[in-house]
Amino acid sequence: MKAFVTALSNDAYLKGCLVLNESLKDVHSKYPLVVLAGEKLSQKSMEILKKNNIEIVFPKNKLTLPEELIEMNAKENFDYWTETFLKLSAFDLTQYEKILLLDNDIYVRENIDDVLDLPHMTSVTCLKYTDNFENFCTGFIVIEPKENFSNNFLPLINELIKKGEHFGDQTVVAMYYPDWEKQKDLHLDVDYHMIFGTVDFHNKKYGYGKDKPIKSVHFPGKKKPWTKPIGHLEHYVKYAFRRQWMLFKIFLEYDRLLIKANLSLLKR
Repeated sequence: MKAFVTALSNDAYLKGCLVLNESLKDVHSKYPLVVLAGEKLSQKSMEILKKNNIEIVFPKNKLTLPEELIEMNAKENFDYWTETFLKLSAFDLTQYEKILLLDNDIYVRENIDDVLDLPHMTSVTCLKYTDNFENFCTGFIVIEPKENFSNNFLPLINELIKKGEHFGDQTVVAMYYPDWEKQKDLHLDVDYHMIFGTVDFHNKKYGYGKDKPIKSVHFPGKKKPWTKPIGHLEHYVKYAFRRQWMLFKIFLEYDRLLIKANLSLLKR
């Protein structure tokens, strides 16, 4: 069995998860969305997921993070990165033959079922905004789970802590797969996964969104599109003034999905 999996560590990302689910339904994906639930996820959120026919699974191995790492990330204002370590548990989900691990701040614009036919560690290159971002993205990565595989990451976490710098799950996985950059057969084109902040550049310079598709859009960082009121004029005025029409269109699409997600909260 194959599936799309998203890690939901707490209630703050529930709406993003529901938008992701609505977007997969819109593109007629044949694979289900499965939520890997963290300890902080409330019973209320889990009930909402179940009412929307979203399967919930739990980590097979409990990953206890060292307090030193939690404090280090919080000190550098990257406390939300601490929540991302739940994604490491996806490598243990042996009830699935293969999964595509997706961050829940992604929405899918075109069908991406074909990615689940690709080999383990197929991913997209990730722009290096800082030295802490590696050359692939754990927010869009094919995994062939193995029993207790996440145990391989524990020594690396302890090793990285000694460097005294904040980090998230992506740094750990990149350390375990140091040769990924050279394995070009595992690299997907940017059309499969585009960081929202780069959409205008790719649209105007390379024709993505015109002659070439943008199959999914990712909103990394602390600010999420579901935290703004639906139809928030600030975005539309800004993008229209700058003639960033692809960004305008994407926010319009996201707002439409967000309305669906909000309606799904009312399901009984």
